[in-house]
Amino acid sequence: LLSYPFVVEPRLKLGEQTWSWSWGYGLFAVACGLCAIQLFLRGERGTSSETNAEGDAALIRRTSSATFSRGEKEALATSAEVDQETQPAGLGLMALWLGLTTMASALLLATTNQICQQVAVVPFLWILPLVLYLLSFIICFDSPRWYARWLFFGLLGTMAAGATAILFVGPDATIFTQISVYALTLFAATMVCHGELVRSKPPARQLTLFYLLAAAGGALGGLFVAVVAPACFTGYWEYPIALFGCCLLAVITLGRDPRGPFRQPGMSWLWPVSGLALAALGAMLWIQVTVRRAGVVDVSRNFYGLLRVYDEATSAGLVRILAHGRIMHGMQFLDEEHRRLPVSYFSHQSGIGLVLDHHPRRRAAQSEDQRLRIGVIGLGIGTVAAYGQPGDVIQFYEINPDVIRFAEEDFTFLSDSPAKIEIAEGDARLVLEGELAAGPQQFDILAMDAFSSDAIPMHLVTRECVELYWKHLKPDGALLCNIRNRSVDLAPLMRGLAEISGKEMLRIDSMHDANGAYDASWAILTTNTELLNDPQIKARCVELRKDGPPLIWTDDYGSLWHVLKW
Repeated sequence: LLSYPFVVEPRLKLGEQTWSWSWGYGLFAVACGLCAIQLFLRGERGTSSETNAEGDAALIRRTSSATFSRGEKEALATSAEVDQETQPAGLGLMALWLGLTTMASALLLATTNQICQQVAVVPFLWILPLVLYLLSFIICFDSPRWYARWLFFGLLGTMAAGATAILFVGPDATIFTQISVYALTLFAATMVCHGELVRSKPPARQLTLFYLLAAAGGALGGLFVAVVAPACFTGYWEYPIALFGCCLLAVITLGRDPRGPFRQPGMSWLWPVSGLALAALGAMLWIQVTVRRAGVVDVSRNFYGLLRVYDEATSAGLVRILAHGRIMHGMQFLDEEHRRLPVSYFSHQSGIGLVLDHHPRRRAAQSEDQRLRIGVIGLGIGTVAAYGQPGDVIQFYEINPDVIRFAEEDFTFLSDSPAKIEIAEGDARLVLEGELAAGPQQFDILAMDAFSSDAIPMHLVTRECVELYWKHLKPDGALLCNIRNRSVDLAPLMRGLAEISGKEMLRIDSMHDANGAYDASWAILTTNTELLNDPQIKARCVELRKDGPPLIWTDDYGSLWHVLKW
């Protein structure tokens, strides 16, 4: 697992990975078959995993000190004594086994979702949590001596507080900070859950029930995150719930242990202190959940993520915002005077605003020649429609049906626009490929602004996909891409795509202001000399950094390492 993002992915194309994996798996299957045949020919049918107490005791009597060490003799004697306990596990202990594995599994999946929604769904970001989860199993079940209670309980308390703080900060924290805190929190929690699970392991006669409940808990944790949470919650509440559940079970296991610190003389103060710590953690997690519900007008959660529409008072007036996860995807003023004003990442000073305002066709002598055909990948709230003029056609591509519903019902950019608005629902790449059968769209401008929360859709910025874009653009058309991102730097990728396409690239950065504009960065790829030489556009261009080689992603190869903002 660890080798994949560092060794396999950067060096092998997707087809080569598939070929190598298929042959490797085939060899594995053949090797397993040969082992089975050998065992069958020997007549070995396996041995029972249960060892009775009498057998262990007899073995100790027959064994000399030259054969077994003193520690090994004591271990066998202890095992024999423990196996004499035939009393079945109580419901409380069985519930504890189930709860520990359920919360550990749920936290694994919730952590993976929490990290991936802010960057991209790439191997490193889902392999790292899985490796830490499996590593905690390996460490705890290998030997009890690896699990130091004081160490991992202290680490869990510290990291639970850190993870709660990161939930409040959100994407404003660096990607390195987010990954580090979430990963350490997961490791501490799973070490505590699996360590306490091993400490409570029953005699050999009850191990079947023990492992059955442990496996069932892993499955329940997966069902909670993958099925129950999306169906029942209107936010990403599974991470706070799983984190709080792990901490609660940790305290319960200490309280149940007769030899634990809670039962020692003079340590009764641990109960109120632990209760206050849990209450504080639960309160902070609850506040984090409820604060994001303030002013909410509409909310939805589906396969594509969490969407919220909410109103917020600003210094410039009351605005309505669409947020995907923790990232703002569009904003509109609610007062009649300013509601048609394009703001956020699409202001008149942004790259897309300058291109739409100063496109050469807007200066044509005849009104018919001034019409633009515009394509936009990613609807948001439809802010680009504010630039539409009579006779223009603006074609939006949007994969999430809830985004379309919100844009039409909760915002007015689409209905206010004098341009002809068309919306194609579905994955933009698949829809554009299907439209080629009826002929290219002949766009003057095609803007790529598709994000899931702050994660980039990698299949929309590969060489093959950009070649598809150019088929739908006019020869002098312009391809625009929103490269503003907190976690990755897409500028080297745009440089690479411009080079292989034979286009010029401009980059325009705009700053936040009090009138609703947000920090924005747009890359413009075109060969339209009039557009490239427009004084208004040239004055706003920033010098392209060329301190590294341009990058090119393909459908067969793409690595996030070189564009991460650590």
